[in-house]
Amino acid sequence: MDEYRLSNPEGYELIEDYYLGEKVTHKELGKRHGIAESTAREKLNRNLHRLRKLAYKNLSFLENEYLDN
Repeated sequence: MDEYRLSNPEGYELIEDYYLGEKVTHKELGKRHGIAESTAREKLNRNLHRLRKLAYKNLSFLENEYLDN
């Protein structure tokens, strides 16, 4: 998560607010970030997809490193 936070602080903040903060709806999340509910949902989904891709990339790297040793 640190790598993602450094590369995309705005996206990380959305994910953090939604999943790690107090439980909020997409509408409340949008209000906090000054965006519409639908935009908040789209940005959250887009950033979760990016985070998932980064996690798979790192997992693949670790698997290859493990197999090489």
